[in-house]
Amino acid sequence: MSERLRDLAALLLAQGLKVVTRSTVMTVSDPVPVEANNPKDRRDLTQSVLLRATDEGLRWYLVRSTPPGRTPELEPLCPGEDIDQAAARIAQALAEKLAAAAES
Repeated sequence: MSERLRDLAALLLAQGLKVVTRSTVMTVSDPVPVEANNPKDRRDLTQSVLLRATDEGLRWYLVRSTPPGRTPELEPLCPGEDIDQAAARIAQALAEKLAAAAES
């Protein structure tokens, strides 16, 4: 698992994203906080990613935010071997969050 996390981190870092890895969870963010319409609102938007063992083997998941006290929702991304696809989908999910924040 750690080798796949390192490989995915390398692909995301090459795209200019900030990556923090803890155990099997990775948090990806834009290195520059987003300035929304309010210049004082400098949110650090992130996307957490999980590599989890399933009956079919390792799989990548996006961890979706939920209200406090609730279990986060996991959105399946792709098989654990498909690191290129995982990197592309993670970057896309983060870009969508950043675009939504910039519009708010």
